[in-house]
Amino acid sequence: MKEIYLIRHTTPEVDKGVCYGQTDLNLKNTFPQEAKRIKEILPEKFDVIYTSPLKRCFQLAKYISEENLVIDNSLLEINFGKWEMKKYTELTNNEFNDWCTDFINKIPPEGESYKQMYDRVVEGWKNIINSNDKLICIVTHSGVIRILFSYILNIDLKDSFKIAQNYGAVNKIIIDKEIITIEYTNR
Repeated sequence: MKEIYLIRHTTPEVDKGVCYGQTDLNLKNTFPQEAKRIKEILPEKFDVIYTSPLKRCFQLAKYISEENLVIDNSLLEINFGKWEMKKYTELTNNEFNDWCTDFINKIPPEGESYKQMYDRVVEGWKNIINSNDKLICIVTHSGVIRILFSYILNIDLKDSFKIAQNYGAVNKIIIDKEIITIEYTNR
């Protein structure tokens, strides 16, 4: 049996309405309070902690434990390419409107599609769950978590954004042989 804690990073220092997928942002000064609340929900020790390399995830992973940290690029948020750090309101050209009609398959300039991200994330997930580790922590981004729930529950990718994932959300998944149980989400 595997017990997996899937955690979204705490609140980043960025204005609302900005594309910031793979931009390496700092965290708000509320990090200590947010991280303490998260740690209180978690077991005391993990076999392994996987984390996105971006500091908004890595900083939380390191706060949880400095032991057994594994940086995993499959856990990165979507790459918005040339749209990184631009406000959505600035992206009013036909290219952005076209992307919005099929964000699953269309690719932002020099970025990746949600489907490409899905393939990357699912491959990483399979590597994680096929490991010998039993008590696993994953610190990542909302897009990654939504993709994993989409994959586990067989939900259409376009509907994955209906899954709430607040900053600092903790989700618990149990895998017992072929049965996957989502014990709780967005705690």
